[in-house]
Amino acid sequence: MSIPVGPQLPAFSPRLAHVEPSASIASLADDSGATTALDFLLITSRVEFENSHKRFTQECSQAGVHADILFVEDLPGQNSGEKLASLHRMNAGWHTNGKVVASTIKVALLHGWVGVAPADASVDRFMQECMGVEESQLRSGQTNSATATAHMITAAGGKLAFPTDLFDAALRATVMNDGELSTGFVDTIIYGACGSGVFRDAAKKTGGSYVFGSGKKSVFTEDFNTSLSALVKDQGQRKRQGSAPLSARDCWSLMRDLSGEHVSLVGNDCTEISKVLLAGHTEPRIKLRSDTTHQSAHQEISAQAIRALFAKIHHGSAASVERLIDRWGPRILTADHHTVMPDMSLGFVALASKREAEQKIRLLLSHAPGYLLHKDMPLKWLNGAIEHTWTSLLGELFKRMVDTPRSPLSLEEVVIWLRSNPERTDKLMKLCRGSRDLSESVGAYLAKAQLEESGQSRPGIFSLPAFFDGLAKKAASRARKITAQ
Repeated sequence: MSIPVGPQLPAFSPRLAHVEPSASIASLADDSGATTALDFLLITSRVEFENSHKRFTQECSQAGVHADILFVEDLPGQNSGEKLASLHRMNAGWHTNGKVVASTIKVALLHGWVGVAPADASVDRFMQECMGVEESQLRSGQTNSATATAHMITAAGGKLAFPTDLFDAALRATVMNDGELSTGFVDTIIYGACGSGVFRDAAKKTGGSYVFGSGKKSVFTEDFNTSLSALVKDQGQRKRQGSAPLSARDCWSLMRDLSGEHVSLVGNDCTEISKVLLAGHTEPRIKLRSDTTHQSAHQEISAQAIRALFAKIHHGSAASVERLIDRWGPRILTADHHTVMPDMSLGFVALASKREAEQKIRLLLSHAPGYLLHKDMPLKWLNGAIEHTWTSLLGELFKRMVDTPRSPLSLEEVVIWLRSNPERTDKLMKLCRGSRDLSESVGAYLAKAQLEESGQSRPGIFSLPAFFDGLAKKAASRARKITAQ
């Protein structure tokens, strides 16, 4: 079936990375005449998701599935509207020549955010020239366009920004017919952008099928990559067995049992959302590997539970983190995270969280105090607490370092830390002057560090700044008085 796409754009050679089964990535070339149907079409950014698209390429090759990778920044055009026009024309053409069929799964892995769409005349031109939207219906003519918030998809370091509903219209080759939007491609599109769950309500109106790999907040790319890997492997197995290809519901079912995020299915004017932690409920929606659900101490902690923990630490509430800890026990904090989330530290993720970071660090300290002994963790947390003026947390960190059998930071490390950044040291001094509890905690820790250093073979070679040396001496004096009593 031919799909109208409005005025014809100039011919171009789309820059694609074609993935052949059991072959390495091919050179970029014009394959507009290709008729081999795709199993997957990945739409992403060349630089921002380099590891993801390289992993996807390798896994498609191993699984024996046909796939192409379309890099958004390579689309012809000088601005967002022109690139949308290229994307729209390309998808319509592929649908016509059989490269994209009903079983093709389109995957959009890009950055996303929620806000007011910036005014962009090029986007209006795309709507008018490619979708056939009347001038009176363009966004610039909407009275509430300056204040309405929407989900946006970005690429090229934020230089390219697309309203997600129009990006979706380009992927689906949507056009206006007799005043009604007509969707060319109605089958599965999977979105992996942060906050893409915001687009769910609008997606229901398109008539297409969707899977959203995130809720209305941030998403861990590694989490999404794991789900995408599972889809590629399953699709390859289905091809070898001669089974029906993955449907949108099949994709959702696979992803919801792996992901630590809120994964949703949208289609036929309905929405189904899989939440790892159900609202008002302390039981996570995670498949358990033991029938004795009341004996969580004996249950194996699944990879999904670990991914859920990282997701909640990253962008969930402190309460949702605590519910996961209550469900699985503190051992979920000390499980083998590296095999599930390689090169990621739970402590670093907590510190970088933009939501209740201080409370999350407190939870880690409370339930897994051994985190303080992790390499580089004490200084990272101390630096973060000083930067954000978390005076109470600073005091707790120093108290816990006093209570550990051996300080996680040596006197040498402390001296280097204090002298390497004068601004940070000055702020810590001011915080100590403003809080007796903090000054005593810092002093007690420094006195302990000095005592430990004095037992070394070369004592006394690391001298504290005068202010902190004074705190240490006061703390040592108080300790002697207490001992004397």
